[in-house]
Amino acid sequence: MIESPNYSVPTGTASSSSASAGLVAASEGIAHGKKAAWAAAAAASSACAANAVPQDLLAGHRPAKLKYAIHSYSSAAPTFPPHQILYNRPGDQASRWTTLVSDQAQFLTIVLDRPAVVTHLVFGKYHKEHVCNLKEFRVLAGMHMDEPAAAADPATAAAAGAAANSAISAPGTGLVEVFHGGLENSPEMETVALRHRTPTGAAFPVRFLKIVPLASFQREFPYSIWYLEAHGIADPLVVDRARASLEATRENELVRACLKFFRQRNFSRAFAALAAEVAQHPGAALEDPLLSQLHACVVHQRDYEAAERLIVSAAEQGMLDEHVSQAAWTPKWAPVAVPQHMPRPCGRGGHQAFLDADANVLYVHGGWDGARDLGDLWAFDLSARTWTCVAHDTRAVGHGPSPRSCHKICVDPARRCAYMLGRFIDTSDAGAAATAAMGSDAIGEGGAGAFDSDFWRFDLDSRTWTRLSTNTANDQGPSLIYDHQMAMDSDAQILYVFGGRVVTRDASVQIFSGLYAYHVREARWVLLRHDSAAQELKPRVSHAMVFHPPTRQLLVLGGQRSPREPFAHFLAYDVTKDHVAKLASSGAPDMSLTQRAAYDAASDSVLVFSNLVPRPRSASVAGGLAAAVSSAVSTVTSPISPATPASTTSSIDAITGVLRTRPTSAPAAPTANASTLWVYRMHDGTWHSVPLPSTAATGGAAPRPRYAHQVIYDARGQRVLLFGGNPDDPAPRNLRLDDFWELHLHRPAVGDVVREAAFLLRRQRFLDLCRSSADPIEAMHYLQAQVAATVAPDQVHELAALSMHLFAGGAAGAGQEGDDDDGFAARSAVYDRLASFFPKGMKQPEGSLVDYLPFA
Repeated sequence: MIESPNYSVPTGTASSSSASAGLVAASEGIAHGKKAAWAAAAAASSACAANAVPQDLLAGHRPAKLKYAIHSYSSAAPTFPPHQILYNRPGDQASRWTTLVSDQAQFLTIVLDRPAVVTHLVFGKYHKEHVCNLKEFRVLAGMHMDEPAAAADPATAAAAGAAANSAISAPGTGLVEVFHGGLENSPEMETVALRHRTPTGAAFPVRFLKIVPLASFQREFPYSIWYLEAHGIADPLVVDRARASLEATRENELVRACLKFFRQRNFSRAFAALAAEVAQHPGAALEDPLLSQLHACVVHQRDYEAAERLIVSAAEQGMLDEHVSQAAWTPKWAPVAVPQHMPRPCGRGGHQAFLDADANVLYVHGGWDGARDLGDLWAFDLSARTWTCVAHDTRAVGHGPSPRSCHKICVDPARRCAYMLGRFIDTSDAGAAATAAMGSDAIGEGGAGAFDSDFWRFDLDSRTWTRLSTNTANDQGPSLIYDHQMAMDSDAQILYVFGGRVVTRDASVQIFSGLYAYHVREARWVLLRHDSAAQELKPRVSHAMVFHPPTRQLLVLGGQRSPREPFAHFLAYDVTKDHVAKLASSGAPDMSLTQRAAYDAASDSVLVFSNLVPRPRSASVAGGLAAAVSSAVSTVTSPISPATPASTTSSIDAITGVLRTRPTSAPAAPTANASTLWVYRMHDGTWHSVPLPSTAATGGAAPRPRYAHQVIYDARGQRVLLFGGNPDDPAPRNLRLDDFWELHLHRPAVGDVVREAAFLLRRQRFLDLCRSSADPIEAMHYLQAQVAATVAPDQVHELAALSMHLFAGGAAGAGQEGDDDDGFAARSAVYDRLASFFPKGMKQPEGSLVDYLPFA
């Protein structure tokens, strides 16, 4: 049921005082089953078959290496011709294609020996770092090339390349962008995933692939490609069917674009003739019949009341839900107020927080309070807004885990439990840590030692702990680690653990952990990827990871192995095929920071919360933190690792360190605070940023800069929860924060969309009255009684602007509405806006017919 807007649908003329019971009254009593029935009917409808998800022609086919030849190129150094990329010789510095210059007119085009659905490219490299590697590039693909082949003379080829590049975005060239990102400056081969499906999900074949370098790893250095493989599906049956399906879809879309153009321009006879011609071809239908009815009400009949009723009916049946789920968020911070006399957890950093979404309870466990590891467990009831101490020491209550920090907790909502793994041990105090651990019944029982990796499960209903392993390393699982990431596949009951640093007795030894899968049903660990750096999915720390159920992929963002080896990429690991590919990263946040991610199923998006904090005043810490620490929007949250003093702490510890000691030294200049929520939309592979209000901008009504805090995304509550952490400039130096914040992510509700639709319709009726009525009083009454009821509090200026039309006469109204005699263009614009609220599969095509024609 839609939310109730505070206005009603007029049933009489502008001067009538009677009104209906309200837009929402029509929705009262609508059963949930009606919305489900509409969804099923919409899925089965063939009214807009061109926009329906097509049968997956690639199912059951695995990509294979494709044969290709060099088609054209912009320029090439005499000793580095393009045909060298056909041979994988990483030890030969001359085995590469290198451009003559480093401008953005360079390109290399390959042609497949036959059309194929190309799914990914594999780039081989030199056996060590090289400044000419591609830091940023684009890949364009298509069935046809409207560009000249490269001339034999390199200078002529370069000139031709510049002209060709200027034309690649023009309609009619047959090329579309299928990737925009970059490679790492490393010797490992890399795979980049190419977009090979249309927005409707149909696979499309290509014959030509054009690589356009944009940047190398050193300014003014030329670009080099050492080796290139193209992979995809070239089965003639699949390709032919894909081509036929694509051509039919393109023809249908062109017909629909013509229908839209004719209708918008009021070419009524042409529209009627074409509509009658395609009536027997549902795939070419302009839109859903309901929207055609809406268009008739608004544009031709000017029956705005009937149009409002159609909008209400559509909202009741869930037709506006997709628009709401894709709407941009408006963020706002607010402190979570808890009375001072009520119990609450103490300040801490490096703790873990996890959410029981069904019970609406947030848990906080462990962490470092500035002097010691904590072992307490707290529960915050998000409805009652109260804290409850579940256990002051989980080790002593129910034989739970020992005090710890920098561990990870991951929730499995299907089995209503949470898994805990890892912890940090300060090896400068290993003797004390070992003594404390061995003296514990929870850790010492069974011979477990200080460096053993214990593994726990927490039951959300009974709030009890079960130790699954005293040492996962003995069960073919990971060693004791910290700064790792965990993600749960609830359907398959598999817990994935990736990366992190292995705790060793020697702090100078850096060992990273690989990718493991814990099969819950069999209580069995499996190593999926080893800890070697010589692979695409390099083990790392300070990364983010989330599981994407629809594609069964682990999505890994950023991270690093050291400050000199950051990863600015976005990887997808297919857990079914054991395949890694780099996703497009154009417009992405800086992936080298310790940001975290969560999956929002409602919008099929990955959320990344990045919190850039001022540079710590300790010079040693400032160098390690690199002026920025980011935290997670996830149920696997910020893995901030304790650090020892600068004399014994490695740089990678400092980057993720909970500061147990803070050496005194010269202060470093602070950087600006700039928190941002990033949204990656899985359906189209695009990044969108949502700037968050800062402390300075809100006069203190936002969290102070910090790190080692916990940030949890509550999908049901549409909010982000933040608790604790290390202040950037603590006084005293062991201060830890205990404040609790909510970041409300407001999206327009369905009722807000209905209100906006009503405002558009009533505004247009008011303008019609101004145009046609000689008595402005009638229009004024309508403005006050009906239009005003649809104006949101922050849009009252709209009424003042509209009131100017009361005494301007028909000429002013005509000018405002598009300079046509009866306002046809203005009403068409109102309809276009109303149609934008509906799912893509129901409405007219986006864009205009003129977009199909070349500019010149």
